Amino acid sequence: MYPNSLDDIVKENLCSGCGLCATIAGNSTVAMQLDTEGFYRPQLLGTLGLKEWDIIKATCPGVIVEQPEPVDDAKLDYLWGSIQQIAVGYATDDVMRWKASSGGVISALLTFLLDTRQVDFVIHVGVRSSDPFLLTPGVSRTRDEIIQHAGSRYAPTAPLETLGIILRDNPGKCAIVGKPCDISALRRYMEINTEVAERVIVLISFFCAGVPSQNATWDLLEYMGVDKADVASFRYRGYGWPGRATAICWDGTEFSSDYNHAWGQVLNRKLQFRCKICPDGIGELADLVCGDAWVTVNGYPDFEEKPGRSLVIARTKLGNGILQLATNQGFLSVEPMNLNDLNAAQPYQLTRRRSIFPRVLAMRAAGKPVPNYRGFHLVRNAISGEAKFMLSQFLGMYRRLHS
Repeated sequence: MYPNSLDDIVKENLCSGCGLCATIAGNSTVAMQLDTEGFYRPQLLGTLGLKEWDIIKATCPGVIVEQPEPVDDAKLDYLWGSIQQIAVGYATDDVMRWKASSGGVISALLTFLLDTRQVDFVIHVGVRSSDPFLLTPGVSRTRDEIIQHAGSRYAPTAPLETLGIILRDNPGKCAIVGKPCDISALRRYMEINTEVAERVIVLISFFCAGVPSQNATWDLLEYMGVDKADVASFRYRGYGWPGRATAICWDGTEFSSDYNHAWGQVLNRKLQFRCKICPDGIGELADLVCGDAWVTVNGYPDFEEKPGRSLVIARTKLGNGILQLATNQGFLSVEPMNLNDLNAAQPYQLTRRRSIFPRVLAMRAAGKPVPNYRGFHLVRNAISGEAKFMLSQFLGMYRRLHS
């Protein structure tokens, strides 16, 4: 019964590159490496045990993704998932707000958790070497470290690859920030591994529109007119909202592109296939999830530079308590947000939720395997849109699979 191996998941383009399989099997058995298309994929270095394979199958987002049932009086919205509270706001720390991708809410929440000693450290992705393009998971313990690694990363990351090593080397409890697929995998793993569940106490995610290939970053540098060998530091966003993609060379020269061109015309042209059938770009398995609170004009986000604003959804009682306390203690300035405002602020995610069922249907019609989606109301979300849109999504995917 599919899948029979890690290779099956990779071969069918269902791998999201989260890296959890490397933690489960051990880093001497499975390693995450960039393939020729520019995505992290597991490479088998040794013999994978049956027990480890069973755990991988039970947690891998390429095999299963399950929508959680609402708990603790959360309301379930069929398009937006479990909701305890929706708010919009920003970090009160001006430096944090400026350097972060939008309003700096994730960075403020992490700083609050550290300062109040609810966690001992945070695991999140950042540039942690002399290579300005190498994104790796690591540990932050202070506000300055949080700010140093803040910001969106429009490139492949495998944040769960070294989770076991990080937990082994860092005593105490932690919060983890990851893409929705990373958090989905980790949430299922925590149901199996009680030791990890006791250590990882807060899961934070962000709205995700898909993972661009590493090769897309090289395309962006070419578009900007800079050689990657000359780049000393690079950021995809931040230093304003939405901020510019910026390469700073060793001689101090800067090359940049506005967000609309960097994301809309370059980076999103080479998205990971698994992202195109993702039912959860909105972090339904997280305690807290944040995104850009875009101001829209005629249904489209306005990317003119403004003071940063983040939307934040508390999905669990734990997340809601953290959000309220962080606000009460002055780490955040937020105000309530309703579903209509959320629909307007994130039109892409709204459309995307409606596109998944026809795309999955096209894959099944083409005889291709798909992950086991439990919940998510795919049919209901699809029929809430226009029939013409559903047909275009079905035909687009079907043609892609036969091209």
